[in-house]
Amino acid sequence: AINELGRTTASGGSAGGGVLPKLNWSSPRDATWMNCGTLKCQTPGDVYLLLKSSEFVAFDLEKAWEDLDSDLDLDSDSGGNPAEECQEKKEGNDDEQNTNGETKAPINFRYELVLRKWCNLHPSMEFRCFVYEHELVAISQRHHSKFYNHLQHPSVTDDGRDH
Repeated sequence: AINELGRTTASGGSAGGGVLPKLNWSSPRDATWMNCGTLKCQTPGDVYLLLKSSEFVAFDLEKAWEDLDSDLDLDSDSGGNPAEECQEKKEGNDDEQNTNGETKAPINFRYELVLRKWCNLHPSMEFRCFVYEHELVAISQRHHSKFYNHLQHPSVTDDGRDH
């Protein structure tokens, strides 16, 4: 796996693009300060640095399963995504904890490190897409607290009213 990481980052880096690391659910976006303010990785060392420095990644590895019901069926259509199967944990239920008191992932779950080809995106062009039953039902801008004038439809005036 380590050799594969080296080959993948090298091929992404040689194309001038680099890669963006991501685990099953989270990217280490809280650790960009360790990598010159970016998620762009040119070497395996960049990937390791971001993963080791990220609290988001640490949460995924250590605590993502804490609030799950112990009798989840991870072979269902949902693919075992805790975000989809999260239920309130029953009080006093310690079935998911090992002898050290740490929460552990179900036996058939596999953590995956995804290395996406790096792409420079302007923050205004990042969107969240919401899918329900395999259909796109809503889209919102990722940075909802910011206004980007160029995203506004031309028929809307500066005061927010339609013509």
